Order: sequence, then C-alpha cells, then structure tokens
Amino acid sequence: MTNKSEKKQNNLHLLIAFLLIGLAVFLIFLTLRGIFSWYSNQSDEIVAASITFFGTVITGIGAVVASQQIIKSREIAEAHRDKKTDMYDSFVKEMLGFLRSASDNQLGEIDLKKVEDFTYNFNQKVMLWGSPEVLKAYKVFKSGQSSDNILLVVDDIFQEMRKDLGVSNRGLDRGDVIVTMLSDPENLIGEENKQFT
Repeated sequence: MTNKSEKKQNNLHLLIAFLLIGLAVFLIFLTLRGIFSWYSNQSDEIVAASITFFGTVITGIGAVVASQQIIKSREIAEAHRDKKTDMYDSFVKEMLGFLRSASDNQLGEIDLKKVEDFTYNFNQKVMLWGSPEVLKAYKVFKSGQSSDNILLVVDDIFQEMRKDLGVSNRGLDRGDVIVTMLSDPENLIGEENKQFT
C-alpha cells in the first residue's frame, strides 16, 4: 500500500512541477512579448539607451557574481590550506623516514604497527582534504599495482601535493622531487632509472 501511495504522491509532485514550469515559460513569453511590443513603439534613441542600460546592468551584475565566486573559492582554498599542509607534511616526513631506513639498510627494523597507524590516519585525512589528483596518485601507491618504480609513484604523489598547495611543478620531470630526498639515489632508484639522478 505504501509503495502505491508514494508513487501517486511522486506523480502528483511531478505533475505540479511540470505545471509550474509551464506557467513560468508562459509568463516569460508574455513578458518578452510585452517588452518587444513596447520597444517597437519607441524611438530608436530610447531603444538604444535602454539596451545600453540593461546591457551595462547585466554585465555589472555578472562581474560582481563572478568576482564573488572567485573570492569564495579562494577563501575556501585558504581555509583548507593549513589542513592540507599538515597532512602532506606528515606524509613527506613518513616517506623520508622510510627512505632513511632503506639507505641505512634498516628496513627490517621498521615498526609495522607505526606504519599501520600512520596509514590509517593518513587515509582518513587524505579522503577529506586531498585533491582528486592527490587521491588518484595515492590510490596507485596504495594498490601496489603500478609497474613503475615505487619511488617514482611516491614522486607522483609529492608533485600532486605540491600542485594542490599552489606550488609550481613547471620544469620538473617525473622523479625530480624524490631524487632531492635521497642520500644515495643511484642505489635506491636502481640502474634502470639512473636518468633521474
């Protein structure tokens, strides 16, 4: 019973919506027809002046609305910047710790509980605050399914984080950011990727 009554109610809402849209279109038509008939009875100077006036008003309103949207998006980005910076900084620090352990040949001494805790906390933060590009790069990193060297995948994340924070990556190639963090890039990147050193 409830399903039928909900369906009838939805159909009624749909009918009312169509009627309101039809009424709105009809009123717009009448208004435009009235305006055109008024313009056809006026002198050329009045028509030109009114077109100029309305054009100026519409352009001014459009400019104000566009500038308000730009200001609002900047304010939102600025409000999120601190959270993103802290989140991205924690990821960079954690990756540097792994790289330091790898360069000291201490990979066996990495605390897996600490890694799991960091990953869990970072997942929550990146889901809320990361840009779509950062999320995509992080997904490739987490899946472990990339055929690329893991360091290049981490470099992709770093470069997307930089871009998200408004830092330019212009002139940087893939691998340029991660190489600056390595104490021994030749051994860690491997022979096949020496072009990045």
